[in-house]
Amino acid sequence: MKITVRQQGESGGIACLPMAVNIPKPMSKDWKKVSCPICGADCWESDLARKIIAKGTMVVCTMCALKIGLSGSEQEKNHDKE
Repeated sequence: MKITVRQQGESGGIACLPMAVNIPKPMSKDWKKVSCPICGADCWESDLARKIIAKGTMVVCTMCALKIGLSGSEQEKNHDKE
């Protein structure tokens, strides 16, 4: 799995929302509890996450982001073998 920081001008990708199970209390006043759009897990959405969402980036819980990243890595490995 390759995790990179988005560079200026790039679009797409997936952003991770902190999971409430890992961080039971919000770390900042701007955090609000939301549900992961894939699995429904309780997550924290920050002002920064809302800005990212407004630009069209998909945001999901950390576990779903990791699963998506791993499935992409497996697809890349299988493609390389062909």
